[in-house]
Amino acid sequence: MKHFTHCMVVAGMIALATPVAAQQMATQLLPRTTVVSQAKAAAAGSFVKNAAPAPQKAISINPSDYGEVVSIISEDFSKMTTGSEAEPDKDTDISYENKDNAWINMSGDYTKEFGWGSHGAFPAGGCLYIEKGQVNTPLLDLTGNDGIFFVKFRARTFEEDAESNYTVIEGAETNGMTATWRFLENYQVEKIDNTWREYEFMFHEGGPTTLINICPQDAAILIDDIQVYQVKQYVGTPAGHKHRFYTGKTFNLSWDAVDGADSYLLNVYTVKGDGVTPNDYIVENKKVTGTEFVVDNADSGDTYYYTVQGMKGDKVSMPSTPVKIMDVEAPTLADECPTNGDTYTASWNEVPTAERYNYVAAAKNVAKEDGKMTVTHLWMPGSTYGEGSEIPVEYSKDEPDDHSVDRGYPQMNGQAGWRATHYAVYKDALVLDAFWMTQAKEDDGLISPEFDLSKDGGKINIEMTAAAEPCEYYDENGTAQTAYTRCAVALFSYDKSVDDFVQTELVYVQDLNNDWQTRTVELTKGTDRSIIGFYGTYTWTNLFIKELKITQNYKAGEFFYDPFYYGNFLEGTSVDVNVPYRLKGMDLYHRAQSVRVKQAAKSEYESTSYLESKMSDYKLVMAEARPTGINNADVKFSGATVRMEGDRLVVNNPAKAPVYVYTAAGAVVASDMSGAETASFSVPANATYIVKVGKQSVKVTL
Repeated sequence: MKHFTHCMVVAGMIALATPVAAQQMATQLLPRTTVVSQAKAAAAGSFVKNAAPAPQKAISINPSDYGEVVSIISEDFSKMTTGSEAEPDKDTDISYENKDNAWINMSGDYTKEFGWGSHGAFPAGGCLYIEKGQVNTPLLDLTGNDGIFFVKFRARTFEEDAESNYTVIEGAETNGMTATWRFLENYQVEKIDNTWREYEFMFHEGGPTTLINICPQDAAILIDDIQVYQVKQYVGTPAGHKHRFYTGKTFNLSWDAVDGADSYLLNVYTVKGDGVTPNDYIVENKKVTGTEFVVDNADSGDTYYYTVQGMKGDKVSMPSTPVKIMDVEAPTLADECPTNGDTYTASWNEVPTAERYNYVAAAKNVAKEDGKMTVTHLWMPGSTYGEGSEIPVEYSKDEPDDHSVDRGYPQMNGQAGWRATHYAVYKDALVLDAFWMTQAKEDDGLISPEFDLSKDGGKINIEMTAAAEPCEYYDENGTAQTAYTRCAVALFSYDKSVDDFVQTELVYVQDLNNDWQTRTVELTKGTDRSIIGFYGTYTWTNLFIKELKITQNYKAGEFFYDPFYYGNFLEGTSVDVNVPYRLKGMDLYHRAQSVRVKQAAKSEYESTSYLESKMSDYKLVMAEARPTGINNADVKFSGATVRMEGDRLVVNNPAKAPVYVYTAAGAVVASDMSGAETASFSVPANATYIVKVGKQSVKVTL
């Protein structure tokens, strides 16, 4: 479940999940932010800032050994005739204001090909002087030749006694200069001094609109003879995939087959403290005949990288881009769970590199007869941000706010373990902030735990009560218009070939407005390992969800695991779990997950990134739970009794008084004023309710 949201496709966009701030493991309210404009990005100089996908260094290979060199673009700045290396012409402005694209702003009079860009750069007698600025190439199509390309240039510092140890060269596929760039390698150019020297760097995964940027950070430099080229190789370079089936000691590697290759050369290694230099190889120059390999000698929690090369006879390709292997293994739950009344203690082993743990307790919910089975019934009024949160629940649909939480597990009436991203908890709803999906290109959603949804051939029925905040805008004719946020309902199923969840179905709820409405959705591709996500999309305003019910048709004896407790970011290796009365007579199971923090947040406005292991398999806690909190007797008051029958709350009401059922927060869940002697209510479980009969009330925990 740790990667599936990266596959979420909504309204033609890829929704990228943003991790929670996990350093203090605390929920944090975030204001809406603005997407950085091209002008601001260009003015900042470097666009990547230490975000290389893997350790990088200058190339140590001869590209012409691998095939025919193909020139893409070259620039010698021979048209920049004014000024000199000793006295650059700072009076000549070589750029123009390009309101549509701040990166493409250099006048075509000064370069052989149009489309270059620069800031803080000036002519210097046939070369380019850069002072507190940068120079970038035009947008280049680098999709050919396996997307591998090279950048070569000459440079020296301007001042005789100066030295630059922090000039950055970086690449990005701009996706047609949209707001969502795909960053490629970035390098720190080592030691530029007052002597002209040649520097050369290798990049992978070039695209159709790729841009290369060179940006001195600590000293003014002179730069000349920039060349971008590729190599038409004798045998192609394979593309490596993410590792699969991680257990700590073992993991599987795979890569794409290359036409004509008869074998492949594999290297798996760690890196030294500088984050660049290969250190210990656990697989070195291993010849592999297929496109898969199982590593079985790793150290749990260590970070590795791997490269693969195609081989054809005595020819070998250039190495693939290093693929990072950073993971954490799942914990092993103890066989025994000591009990104390209606509480049991679960424990697990300490996992290398894991700082925290997630824990799920679930009941085995078995269908007693053929018919409709409720898999989920969430009632949002009365929800909180979760245990330990100090964020107040104070807003409502009619009095919304612009803040949202980046990621968390809100406590909702009905079921545990639902994850929310870019959300807020209101008095009357769970809110998804669609701004993050449509404007910031990040994930916003309410995402279920993993369920077996294979029953009834995978048909899933969803009923939701929702509303959408209006979005006011002007069309191209200047006419005021109103639109409403939509709800995208996505089904993800586990795919063994990638060892992850992938999106298999997507349905839109489009006809929402600012009033509460009940809508139904049917999905048809449920499997034994599925996840359902609900996402706000289409506009940049809020989506409100008040109630959510998921049902399937079951046959007697079929079952699913129904989560009733979720412990998020737990410290230590044990947790005490209270068993609610409603689970009496049901078998209880549990599973756990390791959490590894990857990078500390640099400021209060940034999130700490982290990764989670796969969940361990469900393991039996106890058969036929017998909690003592509420025994089998009825709860009696005012001459009435309250009891549970299956998943229904039953009130015997001989006085025929009005009956109300409230959440602990005071929201009305159900009522009966018919004067009947028996009232029966279907209410979300895993919650505490106040049942009021006439003028008296009783608190009931289900």
